[in-house]
Amino acid sequence: MKVATLCYGKDNEWRFDGASLADPQLVIWFSDYARAKSPDAFDSLRRTCPDALIVGCTTNGEIYKGEVMEGACVAAAVRFAATRVQGAFLIVEPQGDARAAGRRLAAELRADGLRGVFVLADAFGLNGSDLVEGIASELPDDVIVSGGMAGDGGALGGSTLAGLDRTPCERGVAAIGFYGEALRIGQGVAGGWDALGPSRHITRASGSVVYELDGQPALEVYERLVGDAGTNARLRHPFCIKPTADSAQDVIWEVVGIDRESNGIVFIDKAPEGHWGQIMRGVDDHLVDGAAEAARIASSDPTSGDALGLMVSCIGRKWAMGQRIGDETEAWWRVVVPVRAWGATSP
Repeated sequence: MKVATLCYGKDNEWRFDGASLADPQLVIWFSDYARAKSPDAFDSLRRTCPDALIVGCTTNGEIYKGEVMEGACVAAAVRFAATRVQGAFLIVEPQGDARAAGRRLAAELRADGLRGVFVLADAFGLNGSDLVEGIASELPDDVIVSGGMAGDGGALGGSTLAGLDRTPCERGVAAIGFYGEALRIGQGVAGGWDALGPSRHITRASGSVVYELDGQPALEVYERLVGDAGTNARLRHPFCIKPTADSAQDVIWEVVGIDRESNGIVFIDKAPEGHWGQIMRGVDDHLVDGAAEAARIASSDPTSGDALGLMVSCIGRKWAMGQRIGDETEAWWRVVVPVRAWGATSP
């Protein structure tokens, strides 16, 4: 396996950072919205890597070799010695069935030797939870599924783009399958968020809004612990959502808005009535430790040759940490560099 990284210059051309890589099979790229929407960046990348599968999306900030960047285009090119890659792409219809879209993508990639699937998708044009459920339902349990939802630069109201072998687009979902016994994949997930209060039952929700927690107005419950949610207080206080109160399967959801008239809390994804939610608190040092722990888990079985490291973080961590977000990526980078991981990029 050989890996090389690239950056997109002011002259609208991609250049390798260091030695170039001949005949890459795969290029993964991440970009700010303006550059990704224009065909120039993709067209230039296609000229640079004419025979590669090219997958990418817009971001809320790019990560490159442990450094957080804004308004950039970064990419990693990969050539494998004994691994095959295959791509699948679709555009979900407005209000379309994301779970069905996931099943269709997985069906296209399902074949002997499949070891992992990497997915990038529009964050606003479809339900990400349903998409992942659909993909997982069609794949064997030992296939690792990873990836991320595209970003819009933190605007939360714009649009996000994803694409495969084309200029990224709205409602796009791109997936790459990796095949072969020689491939080794490590994946690590850690948070670093601290619990604030007990888990609470989501007793009433509709769409992306939670109206009641434990039968009480959700916003009132939230503000008793975090203060005025109309301020930046909510940036450091997301929710941990899980199917049961004691489940180990949980996800962190940011509070993206409030509805004072209905005493509701607004999330970016469909609010799961009947699930459980626990208010969390972001402490910078603990979040940094979480990033380092995720890197340690992912690299616990180090390779003797080159490896590609992909760091996928979320806008909520960036909101919470502000200027200290660079500490998180630096902590991740310090762990992966000794195991020869090259390139760090992220939605």
